[in-house]
Amino acid sequence: MLRALIFNITLAGFGLAIPTISPSYNSFTQIDLFDDITGATGVAVAPVGSNSIYKTLKFNGFSLVATLGPSTNNLPNVIAQSDPNYIAFSALDAESVLQGTPAITATYTDSQIPFFDLKSFFYACALGSQESIVGVPVSCNITVTGYSPAPANKQVGKATFVFNTNGGVSVDMQKATLPQGFTGLGKAVFSVQNGGAVTTGLTAGLVDNVENTVYISVKPWG
Repeated sequence: MLRALIFNITLAGFGLAIPTISPSYNSFTQIDLFDDITGATGVAVAPVGSNSIYKTLKFNGFSLVATLGPSTNNLPNVIAQSDPNYIAFSALDAESVLQGTPAITATYTDSQIPFFDLKSFFYACALGSQESIVGVPVSCNITVTGYSPAPANKQVGKATFVFNTNGGVSVDMQKATLPQGFTGLGKAVFSVQNGGAVTTGLTAGLVDNVENTVYISVKPWG
């Protein structure tokens, strides 16, 4: 009995008596291209995937748009970073109106993703309405605000990216790289601002090639 007592005390002294099991996660990084789902050319009326869920995240308030591709007839358009699709949002966009604030979120029914990191995306702006993306590029600002998972929902990051057409008729999207603070997110909220002659309500934010890292909870052994 004495030997057993001494042995247990010795293990405790080395921190070996009671192991602590912390939550662990598997993670993987992906780039959401939106090109393997079907959209209507130039029309933003369909959600992004089934129930707005694409791969492992929900794209709430975004619509899927099939583009015209690179302009060959000097038609005004925004060239998708990866053909043929990008996603769009605006104050008058059909899915933005139906679903509410445009946001990439890990929270939805049966989600296995407790949180995610938002790394980068490509973006642009065009004239838009509830029925369609007209395709005429316009300068704008796109703001992304990151929040921690529920129930805290605490703002942890905010960044604004400027898009300038420089007078171009057919323009490429620009890359936005998120700064520190956009890790461990429950959601990332998107908004678009236009300080020019075109009102913000008629300006559609366009997004493509969203790079993110998602985390999946792993059950402790034993």
